[in-house]
Amino acid sequence: MNSRMLLPLLSLSLFACTDIKRGEEIVGSVGFEDIELEQSTVVPTVFAVRWQTTEPVESFVRFGEVGGAMIFETPVLDVASEHEGIMVGVPEVSEGWFELVGVKDGVESTSSRYEFSTGQLSADIPRPRTVLGDSSRATPGLILAPIALDMKRWTTLMDHHGRMVWAWGGDHLDTQRARMTQDGKGVIMMDRIQNSKDIELVRVDFFGDEVWRITLADSHHDFALITDESFLVMGYDVREAQLSSGPRLIMGDQIFQYGLDGSRSTLWSVWDHVEVDEASLGGESMEVPGSLGWSHGNYLYLDRDKDQVLTTMRDINMAFAIDRQNGEVLWSMGGQQGEFQAPNPTPILKYPHSVWPTETGFTVFNQGIIQESDCSWAAHIELDEATLSAKETWSYSSPTCYQTYYLGNAQPLIEDRTLVSFGKVGVLDEISTGTGETIVRHSLDIPAEFLYVEHIGGVYPANP
Repeated sequence: MNSRMLLPLLSLSLFACTDIKRGEEIVGSVGFEDIELEQSTVVPTVFAVRWQTTEPVESFVRFGEVGGAMIFETPVLDVASEHEGIMVGVPEVSEGWFELVGVKDGVESTSSRYEFSTGQLSADIPRPRTVLGDSSRATPGLILAPIALDMKRWTTLMDHHGRMVWAWGGDHLDTQRARMTQDGKGVIMMDRIQNSKDIELVRVDFFGDEVWRITLADSHHDFALITDESFLVMGYDVREAQLSSGPRLIMGDQIFQYGLDGSRSTLWSVWDHVEVDEASLGGESMEVPGSLGWSHGNYLYLDRDKDQVLTTMRDINMAFAIDRQNGEVLWSMGGQQGEFQAPNPTPILKYPHSVWPTETGFTVFNQGIIQESDCSWAAHIELDEATLSAKETWSYSSPTCYQTYYLGNAQPLIEDRTLVSFGKVGVLDEISTGTGETIVRHSLDIPAEFLYVEHIGGVYPANP
């Protein structure tokens, strides 16, 4: 038999560690043997593949959904004879396929192709429905989408068709933000502590096992990964300010840098760059009784190319770019004191809740002001250094006026697409910025809601 011919597909439905092939299969110059498949009992869409090669080589798993267009590859493993790959990307209750790839002297050798069946995730998890457009036209890839329903929350991965791929959580999790680990092995998510100013970060591997959990004091709303062991975190900064009525404690915001080893330093504080305006103060803070709410920091984006941190302060209608090395403000936008302002009386930001860089500027999501019955909207903004003006070059608010008073965010995608989450109302739109067309809309049944949503493409770092 030709050693490069694929053997007939072997259909598997697995709920435990199962041997596929104990004999040796020679493909090209690499021999694959002792192939074993194990399905996660916590996240039954996830499988571990373990195998040996007849000589030490680099190796990885190539896999996908049977009949699907997306093909995933696990990270390339270092030269060895024993290998393992974790497959994440095939939707629940679907048929998947995989093949093993050995790399010797830069040349790939591929095993036979095998099939497997994914299980169903918890029935309690709200499933999005495609209610508008055609999901086959959506930007391909996976979407990291924490979801809430009543007192339960899940960190989920769904594909661009809205189908569930991975999920972890329930009534023991109180998250609103999750991040994919940079090593391609799992997820780090926020877990809020009820009746506390502290949060926890918890790392979970794709099999659903908790790897570590740490407590971050005086923290809230959002975090970003510097590495898998160091983090940027939004935190409270409560100080006393002199008001017309006398001295009061005011709750501002700062950005911490935390380490898994317990190290902590302050990168930036809104107090150092914005003066308190009494008109912008809110009511008494629930988090720190006796203090008045003020800036309401809510979003962090780490621009790795420029080593800059972008953040939004909702209640003072401002956004900032910050040098991650020294905390210097590189620019500020909006509000009463921002360096860049709209060239007309219309505010450039109105309760901003996310900011993301584009090739020519920034994409923001504005919740809009509840008391003014604003419709929430996403916008692209360009900054003009010469005139210190911030100009809105594109905007999108849904044909149905959604007032998103909790969360909501927007992300620029490839090919002039923008992903817009309307958070509390459970609507996720992919928009053509050129035509204004809604490419696809995924919707949750109220009261389910999307939390911070991010299109990630795939779960793994790109193979070299």
